[in-house]
Amino acid sequence: MLCSDAKGYYAVDMATDHTASGRRINIRLIALLTSDSLPTDKGEALSIRSRGYLKERQLEWLAQQLARTDPEPDLILVAGHHPIGSFMKGGGERLRRMLTADPRVIAYVTGHTHVNEIRRHSRGTGRPPLWEIVAGSTLGYPQFGLLVELMENATDFDEYYIRVRTFRQDLGDSVCPTGTANEELPCLAQRARLGAKADTSDGAWRSDSEAVAAANGMLRVSLKSN
Repeated sequence: MLCSDAKGYYAVDMATDHTASGRRINIRLIALLTSDSLPTDKGEALSIRSRGYLKERQLEWLAQQLARTDPEPDLILVAGHHPIGSFMKGGGERLRRMLTADPRVIAYVTGHTHVNEIRRHSRGTGRPPLWEIVAGSTLGYPQFGLLVELMENATDFDEYYIRVRTFRQDLGDSVCPTGTANEELPCLAQRARLGAKADTSDGAWRSDSEAVAAANGMLRVSLKSN
């Protein structure tokens, strides 16, 4: 459901059948516009910099989407560019409270920092946490993409897992606008060298082993409300 004035945040409902039980599972994807600000002067721009911001009307819209029952979602995924810790004016903490308060919200998928990471936000003893999945940049070494999959437990119909896996572009993939494969490989190597140099200087560089350990995981979620 696109918001009425099309400001860049929206919700999509979808459904899947549980393979073993045949049960219909309703899933809601909510995409947020986390740069919902337009500085009016240089001072305000310097204050905001690259931090996230959610206007009140978008937070109200988010609350409506979490409460909407047409159809009633079993699981909810939320996505936004900025991680919870990268907002200004307390917006991240307010967002965290909203998402952890609803046990159907299983994950917040985000980026911005260029560094792969999986963060756990507790909901209390015995309750599956809210998983914050931070995807690194394919421009920043080790240039991993993320594949995020929702997987069922064949023996427990109320239990699901989010599988997060890294992948990397193959050298044979076309990355240059023109040229043969032989010309494309030096182009890719040059991009990788420039990216690695920039990441080393700004602190975003990670070794392959460090990035793989931080980005990959099998995260348990549940259809149960407690």
